[in-house]
Amino acid sequence: MLAKYNIKSVVIPPQKISSNMPPTKDAPGLRTPGIYKIPCECGKVYIGQSGRSVQLRIEEHERHIRLAQPDKSAVAEHSFNQDHIIRL
Repeated sequence: MLAKYNIKSVVIPPQKISSNMPPTKDAPGLRTPGIYKIPCECGKVYIGQSGRSVQLRIEEHERHIRLAQPDKSAVAEHSFNQDHIIRL
């Protein structure tokens, strides 16, 4: 019908639902602030909260354990005083 009057039409496909949703591969994971839990071999659990990224705070706990600095982390203090291995 439009060709009769020399009018060209263009078909635009509908927008996909996925284009309105956030990408799943960029999930923040431990790169955001939050609450975290560190279990010990003795059954006790340390629950901490960080305003910085959880990943960074866990790395600090690991460093304090590795460098034997019990005064800088409750997790390091427990590991040092009780001679426990804490798997982060």
